[in-house]
Amino acid sequence: MGRRTRALPLVSAVLLGFITTSLGFQEERLPGWQGEVARVGADGGSGSRLRGDRDPARDSGADTGGLPVLGSIHTDGSRIVKLSTQPRAYLYRGFLRQAECDYVQERAKPKLEKSTVVDNKTGQSVPSNIRTSDGMFFDRHEDEIIEDIERRIAEWTRIPWENGEGIQVLRYEIGQKYEPHLDAFSDKFNTEESRGGQRMATVLMYLSDVEEGGETVFPRSVDKPHKGDPNWSECAQRGVAVKARKGDALLFWSLDMDQKVDELSLHGGCPVIKGTKWSATKWMHLKSFDMGGAFRFPEGVCDDQNEQCEGWAGMGECDKNPKYMVGTAGRDDGNCMRACGKCPPGSKRKEQVDMSKYLKDPDGIKKGVEVDIADIFSKTDVAADQGESARKTSPPAPSKLIGVDDSYTDLARYLED
Repeated sequence: MGRRTRALPLVSAVLLGFITTSLGFQEERLPGWQGEVARVGADGGSGSRLRGDRDPARDSGADTGGLPVLGSIHTDGSRIVKLSTQPRAYLYRGFLRQAECDYVQERAKPKLEKSTVVDNKTGQSVPSNIRTSDGMFFDRHEDEIIEDIERRIAEWTRIPWENGEGIQVLRYEIGQKYEPHLDAFSDKFNTEESRGGQRMATVLMYLSDVEEGGETVFPRSVDKPHKGDPNWSECAQRGVAVKARKGDALLFWSLDMDQKVDELSLHGGCPVIKGTKWSATKWMHLKSFDMGGAFRFPEGVCDDQNEQCEGWAGMGECDKNPKYMVGTAGRDDGNCMRACGKCPPGSKRKEQVDMSKYLKDPDGIKKGVEVDIADIFSKTDVAADQGESARKTSPPAPSKLIGVDDSYTDLARYLED
C-alpha cells in the first residue's frame, strides 16, 4: 500500500486553477508538473475545512463549493434510487461534492495512460478498440480525500473497505467508449480467496457532466425503459441506462444471491458524442483484497501476480510505480517482477511449482471479512425503498442537495429525471 499523501498542500494553488478555468483558458501541463491542484471554491484556499474546522453550511449537506470536512458526510437514503432488479442497480444522486470531483480529476491527470483490456487467450493486457479511454489507478488510501470517499463507499454498500480495489479514474473524449463487458473475473488466479475472491459489486462515480452520449448501459437488463426515447443515445436505448452527471454514483452487483456471476450485469460505456466524460470506479470483492501487501515468492520462483503486468510494464509503470511493480529489494517482491525483468535467471513461473501454501495465505495476512451477499441485498433494497417513501412524504429542500443543479426545484423531480 502506498504512503498516504496529505491533501492540505494542494490547496495553495486553487485560485489560479479556478481563475484560468473561469476565463476559458486551456490548461497547459508542463513537464514535471505534479498535478497537485484542488479547486476548493469559496474556501479561498484557507485549508480550514481540511483540518476539520466546523462549518454549519457544510455540515447541513449543502454543496458550498469546497472540499468536505473529513468524516462529515454519511449515506442519505433519500437520494438513492433503485434503477433495476435485473440486474441489481442503484443510483445515488450527489454522492460526491463538486469540489471532490474536481480534486480527483486533477490528481489523476498527470498519471493518465491509454487503457487496456485483458486478452482472454493470453491473459495479458493489450490495447483494444473495445476500451478506448485513458485511465490510471489510485492506491487505496491515496490521501485523506480519497480515503474519505472510500469510507463512504463502504458505508453505502455495506462492503468493508478492505474488500475494495484501488479507485480507477477514466477519461473519455468524443467517440471514446467501453463496449459491454462483465466486471467479474473469468480466470482462476484472480478469484483465489487469498486475493479477495470474485468481484461482487462496482461503484461507478461520475466526475463530470457529459453534454451528449457517454451513458452507462446494461444491454441485457430485463427492462428497456429508454427504447425509442430521443433524449438518450442509440446505445443507451438498449437497456437500463444512466446519464453521466457530475457527483452521481452508480452501484451494481456482478454476482447473484448464490454468488454466481450475474450475466445481466453486462454493461458498457456508450460513446461520448459531445463533451468529455470523467469517471471513477471502485471494484469490491467477496473477501479482503490486498494486492499491495508485502510477500515473497518461494526460493527459485519469480512471476507476475496480475494478468495486466505486461501491459503496465509497456506503459512504463516499472519505473513510475516501483513499489507495486517490483517491490523493495531484500524485503518483498513486487506484483510484476517478470514483466519488469527483475526475475533472477532460471527462476520458475508459478505454474511450474506447488504454490498452494502461498495461495492459501499461511500467515493470515489476507483473511479479511467475508461478505454475506444475501444480507447486503436485503438491506440495500430496504434502504432504497425507505428512501423512496421518505421522498414522497417529506422531500428535502434543494439546499440540502450535494452537487445538484439549482434548476431542479425539488429532489423528487431531480431523482425522476
